[in-house]
Amino acid sequence: MSVPPKPVPAQPVPVILASHPLKRFWPRSSPERPWCFRRGTGAHSPVERLIEAFCADKRFAPPLLVCSELAVRAACEQTSTWRERGVKVLAVPADTRNGTAAALAALELAALNNRRGLLFVPATMVAGDGSDLSAFLAESIASLEDPHAALVQTRAAQPGDAGPAFATGRSLSRGRFHTVGDIRILGDGESAPAEAGPLQVPVGSFYCPAPVFMDALRDAAPVLLKSAVNALQLADRVGAVVHPHSGFLSLMTGYSAADFLIAGRTRILLQPVGGRLRSLNGWADVDPSGDNGASPLPIHAAGLGPCRVIQGSGGVFIAAKGYEAQAEHHFPAPGQTETGRTPKLRTRNWGAEQLVEEDYGIKIMRLEVDPGGVLPPECHFRRRETWSVSSGQAIAKIDQRIVKLLPGDHVTLEPGMIHSLRNAANEVLVLYETRIGSYLEDDDRVRIQPPAAGRSSAAGP
Repeated sequence: MSVPPKPVPAQPVPVILASHPLKRFWPRSSPERPWCFRRGTGAHSPVERLIEAFCADKRFAPPLLVCSELAVRAACEQTSTWRERGVKVLAVPADTRNGTAAALAALELAALNNRRGLLFVPATMVAGDGSDLSAFLAESIASLEDPHAALVQTRAAQPGDAGPAFATGRSLSRGRFHTVGDIRILGDGESAPAEAGPLQVPVGSFYCPAPVFMDALRDAAPVLLKSAVNALQLADRVGAVVHPHSGFLSLMTGYSAADFLIAGRTRILLQPVGGRLRSLNGWADVDPSGDNGASPLPIHAAGLGPCRVIQGSGGVFIAAKGYEAQAEHHFPAPGQTETGRTPKLRTRNWGAEQLVEEDYGIKIMRLEVDPGGVLPPECHFRRRETWSVSSGQAIAKIDQRIVKLLPGDHVTLEPGMIHSLRNAANEVLVLYETRIGSYLEDDDRVRIQPPAAGRSSAAGP
């Protein structure tokens, strides 16, 4: 009598979580354009490198990319090469945390095969030792003897860690895996107590069979489960892009992945990986040469209360009134401004403007308004703007409200607001205009006065 062949388990599906910006990395990373979509000086962005690695590894099914709905354009462009291989994009609301994003991804994939394993990987995940990330994750999953076990990669807890921390229980498979002995929630700045033994914190990625994840989701957040099912049933599906109906998610975006890990603790195995895996968190983790040579803008501060902002070759100095003299520690000539027009500016009849930064869903302009210059009344319908004053004084009129702006002040202009601005000093007013929205060009503008005096009219003969 022949023995039936052992069924081959379905390939796990990588779920790449790219819906969150990199912490402490603004404006290089924001919900509208997360850092993981930036190509920098390399040929591929972090998202593209992950997708390429998982598609090339036959041990994985085609990945699902989860992104903010504001970053859909970038996601579509960077997945087009692998679209025929089955790579899909799930666009979630911009304020969605990774737990809600993981729940939506799991339910979307369950419609295809509800027995698959799900590998959740943040787009900011890198191999700390330079090894092949996808190969390491595949080998770890293949080493699991229990098909119903979930796997969390961890490192030793350090002072400053916050969130869930695992106390390891008994050792399995020659010490490679550990059961969960206890779970503690660490507060900001708390260090692991010696009496509790060494604690382990997740490094970001985790693997979970779909049925196990569904059980944890049902126990931890039954309302989220119901809302996510409805959101996907009424989703807008265009090609390989899925837009869940946001009406069912308005109050359900705040779940973290830790909420489900804690609920399913009895089936979790821990894999201490030390520094082999890590997630990028800010400037200190990023090599500036890999991001178009960009380095963090130095910002120096002293004092409290109303501040003055001084910008120079050494960066930006922010000081309370009366502390301006301390700028001499950072600038050769503190407090002095350039008299000439900044290079590469486009001349306008009220002054000049310069494009500072432009990427998916965001554009930053530097405006120089001459003394007495006026930005005439106008409004926009497809973008939100923020004015931030660097030097000088301004009087802004927003709808029927009058606002005085000094260095360091900023004001947000929501779509549809009629706004204008006047330079109220005898020096050049310098401010930064940040545009965020689905369309950022100058023709998204309704002028409230004749076009001849509008902002887009360049000065000239």
